[in-house]
Amino acid sequence: MKNSKIYITLIIFSLIALSSGSLFAVTPQSEINLELTSSALKEKLRGDNVQTTSYRTIEKEFYPAESALLKSEITSAPDIAESHYNKGILFAEKGELDKAVLSFSNAARLRPKFADAYYNQGIIYGYKKEYNKAITSFKKVIRLDKKSAEAYNNLGSLYGIKGEYERAIENYKKAIKVDPHFSDAYYNLGVAYGALGMHEEEIASYKKNIEIDPASYRSFNNLGLIYGMVGMHTEEIACYRMAVKINPRFSDAYYNLGVAYSARGMYSLAVKSYKKALSIDEGMIDARYNLADAYRAKGDYTEAIDEYNKVIEKYPSFAEAHYNLGVTYLFKERNLDAIMSLREAVKIDPDYLDAHFSLGAVYMLQKAYHKAIEEFVKVVNLEPDMAVAYFYLGVSYGAKGLVDDEIASYIKSLELDPSHAEVYVNLGAAFSEKGETDKEVICYKRAIELNPEISRAHYNLAGAYRTKGMSDKELIELEKAVEIDPDYAEAHYELGVIYGVKGRLEKAITHYERALSLKPSYAKAHYNLGIIYGSKGLTEEEIYHYKKAITIDPKMKEAYYNLGIVYGEKGDTLKELESFKKAYEIDPTFMPAITNLAASYCSRGENINAIESAKKAIELYPENAEAFYTLAIAQYYEKRYESAIENMDKALELGMEVDPRFEEALAKYRSAE
Repeated sequence: MKNSKIYITLIIFSLIALSSGSLFAVTPQSEINLELTSSALKEKLRGDNVQTTSYRTIEKEFYPAESALLKSEITSAPDIAESHYNKGILFAEKGELDKAVLSFSNAARLRPKFADAYYNQGIIYGYKKEYNKAITSFKKVIRLDKKSAEAYNNLGSLYGIKGEYERAIENYKKAIKVDPHFSDAYYNLGVAYGALGMHEEEIASYKKNIEIDPASYRSFNNLGLIYGMVGMHTEEIACYRMAVKINPRFSDAYYNLGVAYSARGMYSLAVKSYKKALSIDEGMIDARYNLADAYRAKGDYTEAIDEYNKVIEKYPSFAEAHYNLGVTYLFKERNLDAIMSLREAVKIDPDYLDAHFSLGAVYMLQKAYHKAIEEFVKVVNLEPDMAVAYFYLGVSYGAKGLVDDEIASYIKSLELDPSHAEVYVNLGAAFSEKGETDKEVICYKRAIELNPEISRAHYNLAGAYRTKGMSDKELIELEKAVEIDPDYAEAHYELGVIYGVKGRLEKAITHYERALSLKPSYAKAHYNLGIIYGSKGLTEEEIYHYKKAITIDPKMKEAYYNLGIVYGEKGDTLKELESFKKAYEIDPTFMPAITNLAASYCSRGENINAIESAKKAIELYPENAEAFYTLAIAQYYEKRYESAIENMDKALELGMEVDPRFEEALAKYRSAE
């Protein structure tokens, strides 16, 4: 009974536990995108309250001749100021921002109370990311027109960009005070509250925005994000679905739907949502990455691999994509491809802990234990407190036969996590290999204290008790092992062994047959069943099981040998001879086989072969009395009387009881001497 260690049974799952989350989390709509092309800028300058990615920066239409404010503030050079102002609009439309801001600045210089010029100047400074200058411009607008809700809103947005959320909130509130129905200001106020973690106020702001503007799909989207954060996934999904109902081209909401569905394990719907997001925005790399994750989660590994490769094609240095591609290859049992992907991940990021760990795991699966050791050593160097890494390092050392290093690794793992019962099981098995049975028993007992349901700990403890000659305790632990795991074939086999030794043959048969039902290729179980049936006089059943054992394990010399014995008892000398010859061919040093082979030749009258085989047996085992006796008989029949007498005497000297008739037959030749 060999003690067994807990190796990697479902390492991919652990692997898979380290990478289950998407790299791209739900992206709150709280960033302001001012990276616009000239055509987009033209739309902004001429559009009606067009919003940015998050904060809604309000941009007015321009009326060069009709503005009431312009008419009331005409200076001594009205045509020049308006000319600069209109040039600024034209330059902005072309995307010539520096010229545009210069023109608006000239207009404002010529007409100091030209509020629209300052307003547009602020917009252009915002696009140029010169936020402090933009703030100054909107403050000038407010000094000229304290009822400009748009200016307060934009001033709040600029403070939001700078991370000054309290000041942003202050200005949004002023915008709302000026215009209580200003829906965009409520939206932006919600974003600012969210940035400060004031989610109740954030929710209230979005709901007010929706009350004023029921088509505010971005507020529905952001409400979904908040509900998702607090675990209200039904409400979260409902909000995203409302967002895409209002705006079927809103890719962010489809993306967030995918994340929400994935969080609830609804991977088919997640796939559908991510694909919809990509149909709207093919370049949405986070959606494609998460699509790959969703495919993998639902077991569509081929599709997942395709999507990860598309991500890598666009971003070759994306280490996480290489890593997850490698993990997916593992699910497809494409270990070499997994190794290539994982190696690429650590090439990009040499400190990528999960990738080194997974590489070690794959190398273990490939039985490349020296490489596995290298990877796990890197892992513990990167993360010295990672108990599980020391565990697998110990397993790898054990596979290489480096038992002392194996033990040291398990002990380190237990120092970091004393509650890891499986490590105690492996540590016990390592002590077993060193013959330290008392330490072995302590480890298994500790494992059972931590987790009484580890069947392997009971099984190994039974083996230790067998070593100590404590068969009653051995039996108790084996019974416990199969109680915990009724499908534990090895434990059933060992129970068959111990019940057989105790003479309880029917129970032994029951456990051997159970072991075979679980593991039909269990050659030793067939072999032992053959022995039991032989002891019960059931010869045909005995032969059947020896033959089954040989079919499974053609190198099982003992089964051939026993078959030879049975055939000899049945008088089938030819099959007897063939069986002993086969056992001898498998192992020419197998003393019982070569001895009985000689005897079988002799019984068939093949004396020359008998003499040759007996001499080989004696050459291997000079104290083999049976071989000397067989040799004497074969020599007698070949009329080599002197040699026969000499070898019979040697057999007698070694304690062999010879047939008195044979002694009598040789006696006359002894007299002749």
